[in-house]
Amino acid sequence: MARYSVLVVVQHELMRKLLLELMNERLPDVACTGVGTRSEALRRCADLNPAVLVFDAGMHCRRGGEFAVRFRAAVPRCGIIALTTHALGTTGADIVITKDSLNLALAPAVSRLLTLATKDKP
Repeated sequence: MARYSVLVVVQHELMRKLLLELMNERLPDVACTGVGTRSEALRRCADLNPAVLVFDAGMHCRRGGEFAVRFRAAVPRCGIIALTTHALGTTGADIVITKDSLNLALAPAVSRLLTLATKDKP
C-alpha cells in the first residue's frame, strides 16, 4: 500500500492521464488519483487526504491562487504544485511548474514536497 497520495486536478482528460502515467512511472510508491474539476477535488480531499495536490492553474478560469488557498484550508498539510503556461507565480502554491518543463520537473517537485511532509510528521 502506498504511503502517500497525490491528487492531480486537470480538466483535459488526455493530459490528466498522461500526468498520472508519468507520476506512476517515476514515483511507483505514491498513490496517484486524477479528477477533472476543482469542485470534485474539494469534495474528494477528505477521503483522499493527499500529501500533494497538482493542479492546472489555468483550468476553467484564471483563479488558480484562489483554488490553492481553498484547498489548503481543507487539507492544511498538503503540498501544492501549480501547473502554468507561463513562469508567473500562483498565490497559494508551494511550487509552480511551467507546462513545457513537466517531463523533467514534476516528479522531483512531488518528491521534494513528500520529503517535507515526512519531516512534518510527528
